[in-house]
Amino acid sequence: EIHEGLHFSNNEYDGHGFGIFCVKFSTDGRELVAGSSDDSIYVFDLEANKLSLAISAHT
Repeated sequence: EIHEGLHFSNNEYDGHGFGIFCVKFSTDGRELVAGSSDDSIYVFDLEANKLSLAISAHT
């Protein structure tokens, strides 16, 4: 359901697809934090069905 509801791999973010390695729901269930194969962390607002924060990996 979540994969269909959130677009984890589309051009809205950076134009590249990425794999999700780990996920964690917030205690209130409103957000989902995902660690990805591009070494970034993404925070999704589940109520708004959108990306609310992207933290890029350091190089």
